[in-house]
Amino acid sequence: MKKLKMLAFAALCALLCGCSAMTAEDFYSLPQLSSTYIALQSEINALLSAGAEYASPASGQNRQAVQLEDLNGDDTKEAIVFTSVRGDAKPLKIHVFEDSGDKYVEVAVIEGEGTGIESVSYLDMDMDGSKEIAVGWRIASGMNILSVYSMKDYSEQNIFSTDYTKYSAYDLDGDTADEITVLHAGAPEGGGSAELFRIERGVVNAQSCSMSDEIRAIDRVRTTILADETPAIIVESRTDGGGLVTDILVADESGMRNLALDALNRESSTLRPLQIWSRDLDGDGVVEVPQVEALPYQAEAASIYYLTRWYHYDSAGYKTCVASTYMNVDDSWYLELPEAWCDVITVRDQTVTSGERAVILSVVGEGGETTDFLVIYTVTGDNREERASAGRRFILRHEEDRVYAAAILPAAENGLPIKVDRDTVRESFNILYSEWITGEG
Repeated sequence: MKKLKMLAFAALCALLCGCSAMTAEDFYSLPQLSSTYIALQSEINALLSAGAEYASPASGQNRQAVQLEDLNGDDTKEAIVFTSVRGDAKPLKIHVFEDSGDKYVEVAVIEGEGTGIESVSYLDMDMDGSKEIAVGWRIASGMNILSVYSMKDYSEQNIFSTDYTKYSAYDLDGDTADEITVLHAGAPEGGGSAELFRIERGVVNAQSCSMSDEIRAIDRVRTTILADETPAIIVESRTDGGGLVTDILVADESGMRNLALDALNRESSTLRPLQIWSRDLDGDGVVEVPQVEALPYQAEAASIYYLTRWYHYDSAGYKTCVASTYMNVDDSWYLELPEAWCDVITVRDQTVTSGERAVILSVVGEGGETTDFLVIYTVTGDNREERASAGRRFILRHEEDRVYAAAILPAAENGLPIKVDRDTVRESFNILYSEWITGEG
């Protein structure tokens, strides 16, 4: 009955719209591909039949084997098809097909050497309304070549090429024209450099700046704005020993600069032993950069623990602390600490029993003595809800396989120099999601 009513309603809508010739079967028929797209598929099939294989870009935002992009600014998208042909001198091929209204016509082919296409970006570097195609060719393991091609009049002219570790296609200097920032990681001695490529009056210009000496491998590149809305590129790299270092790249008419770098000795103020990645901590659109400070050591502690401060930068290199946290990477949580806590606390952890781990926060006295005032528990296994609520404990968060709880210890009620209550602890507690410690997302 419900289906009949739906059909009757659809038929009525058709009559009101003057579509009285439609039948019930018409409402349930599958949508049909346009003849233009059928023609495109025919062109692609011809390539595949001739021995080509799809060769999708391996990384970046544009990873499809067939992509649609308006290259010449006429509001009609060209089809870009990525293939490889085994045995060819230049086996990697990027076919550009123009939409002529009733069919697609191949108008350009970019050919390259190597084992694959690492990435592709579309950008307008000279602001002429025609987009360039930036292609990362994977030449061999650990070796990439970036080539930028002009597609004006489908010329496929190679404007410039350079080796690279990572790159970013982004308007870094804020002049509305796209630029390319190429990053190089030095090996095996470490360190790195950045180059900014512009096209000005038809000429390619490059500016460069140093990156941190501690770099061993560049892991993550992201774009953001700084506190004064200046565009910036955040580059995060691994160091020996498993730590991270962040470089903050900006550019203007005077050149390219790295705000995180001490110009005298290339040491970065953002070097840290923890794998905690920069991110927009407070959701204001500005990426905060973490820096760590060792907390006072306790003899009974298993290791060194750190306070993490999160900074906004402006284009002059001045930084402002917007939050301070204790990050518990192992148990995937963090506390956003009240400022009054930061200079007087320390931390240690311990295993309470099977399925229960605890982090103990203590106040450090003037003589170095410590007073425990708060415990954060991670409770797993059977009966975790009951165990998380036992005694002085109160629940902070339920997760799929664990419960987080806290207990305020009696010493917190006896004249400590900081305020501790359940509301403060609950408001300060947050989950540390995987992308915070993997760099993904």
